[in-house]
Amino acid sequence: MQWFCDRTGYPVLALREIGLAVHLLPVAKRQFECFLAEPGSYGDGWYESLLEVSPRLAVSAATPAAYEMLFASGLFPREAQEFARWLGDGFELPRAEDWREIYQALDQERIEQANVDALLNDAGMRVAARTTLDWIVRNLRPQTWAEFALMRGGLLEWVRVEHGSFGAFGMPRNEFQVVIVNPGHDAPVRPVYESRRYGYFGFRLTRALPDSRSD
Repeated sequence: MQWFCDRTGYPVLALREIGLAVHLLPVAKRQFECFLAEPGSYGDGWYESLLEVSPRLAVSAATPAAYEMLFASGLFPREAQEFARWLGDGFELPRAEDWREIYQALDQERIEQANVDALLNDAGMRVAARTTLDWIVRNLRPQTWAEFALMRGGLLEWVRVEHGSFGAFGMPRNEFQVVIVNPGHDAPVRPVYESRRYGYFGFRLTRALPDSRSD
């Protein structure tokens, strides 16, 4: 498995077999806060209202029964897209078909300890990212890269669908949010009320790899 770190120091997998790079994890609150620290971004009041829907959680306080709030959630797609524009380097919300293809590729890839060790020792990675990954390895014991990436057991994640609209893919734990959807063949989930924030809707970003397939 190959990877690199984005400008926030969080890992991005390079899936050359499908021509895409994808964040290993859903975008974390600590990662999103790098964007919020920039001049001209959303203010403190906006973030405080978001935290009412999706409270902060320290990795040290996470447990296998409660860890999803480590990640940025409750955001609308347009807000996730603003983070993507700030992050730059061609990152964007994935198309539904791309999320599905990434999931299928990672679900077939077993984790090898040598890869995990190399990832956790990447000098370019932010400490908060390394700490989160280490927690996942020790507490959730993932067997595949899809489990490591929390495409299973994570959040619903915004994806782009037809005509500029949005839905979401993901397989959260039933104890966190019951969602009956199989990304292998079902259509993306849509929120019941599009103007309401939901604490179980998060996102991760993708971008095309150089010399890969075009859109």
